[in-house]
Amino acid sequence: DSGREEIPKDILSQDQIQLVAPPLGEDWKRLGAPLNFPDHDMSYFETENDEQVACAQKMLTIWHENEGDRPTAGTLKIPLKEVGLTEVIDAVFGST
Repeated sequence: DSGREEIPKDILSQDQIQLVAPPLGEDWKRLGAPLNFPDHDMSYFETENDEQVACAQKMLTIWHENEGDRPTAGTLKIPLKEVGLTEVIDAVFGST
C-alpha cells in the first residue's frame, strides 16, 4: 500500500534527547532559532531552569513533542551542523 507513510528508522527516543543536552552545555541557546523557538520561549526556558543542561533538555523535549512522528536523528543533526556543533553529533550519534 503506497498510501501509507513509512516511519523513519532513525526516530529519536526521549532517552536520546536527554543525551543531547549535556554536551550542548551553554551552546543550547544557539539551537533555539534553527529549531524555530522564538526569543520569548528561550527566555522562558532560562527562567524555569537554573542549569544550562536543564534548559537544553526542556527545549529539546518540547521540540521532540512538536515534531510529531518526525523527531529523527537526521532532523536534529541539521540544526546542530548549522550552528557548528558537530562535536555534539559525534558525541551522541557517532561520527558524522
